[in-house]
Amino acid sequence: MLRTQIYLPEYEYRKLKEKAKVADKTFAQVVREFIRVGLNQEESKTFKKKKTKLKPKMSGAEYLLEMAREAERLGFEGPPDSSVTVDEVLYGLKK
Repeated sequence: MLRTQIYLPEYEYRKLKEKAKVADKTFAQVVREFIRVGLNQEESKTFKKKKTKLKPKMSGAEYLLEMAREAERLGFEGPPDSSVTVDEVLYGLKK
């Protein structure tokens, strides 16, 4: 999590403080929740216009696993000795 500083009008600050107290949450938690809801609504509007589905970002490992699953589904088989010749297979280096 990153730390940041923002300027709020006094009225908004007081309303957020009040909401935090009523919900028994910290001020920061309430602000993060409002930001998250606002961002989700904005993304929803944007993607409805484009008529595309929002895909969550994958980590590098998740992306590689997805590629491996797709290769398996398509019946692709790599070199049988790739664990021994990994440098040759990945980088084209000859021993």
